[in-house]
Amino acid sequence: MKGLELPINLLVVVAVAIIVLLGVIGLFLAGFFGGGQNLQLTTAKNSACSILIQSGCQVTNTLDIPVDFDADNNESITFDNKVTDPDGTGPRGPGDNLFILCQNYFSAITDANCKKNVCNCI
Repeated sequence: MKGLELPINLLVVVAVAIIVLLGVIGLFLAGFFGGGQNLQLTTAKNSACSILIQSGCQVTNTLDIPVDFDADNNESITFDNKVTDPDGTGPRGPGDNLFILCQNYFSAITDANCKKNVCNCI
């Protein structure tokens, strides 16, 4: 009696399907577990930029725009898997502003760069 034989084409298709399935599962899990910090950073940036735009991009200094905080527990937004803040001095410090956020997380080293490149002010 002869054993069951599978054509090589079928084995290749099954192997590729398994690799694709593992890749999709990996992308799903990476997005599920690793996307929180970027979302919070984007939320903080968008909130501060919104204040800047409403206040007038050209007349308002980014040092005067506070970074959004988590109102539920009175702490700063979580970045890099730990509770921290833009200037690293603790929640609601004097350096918790849009300018420091731009410098530390978006490599915008001047007020003008922060306004233009991070907040899309013209």
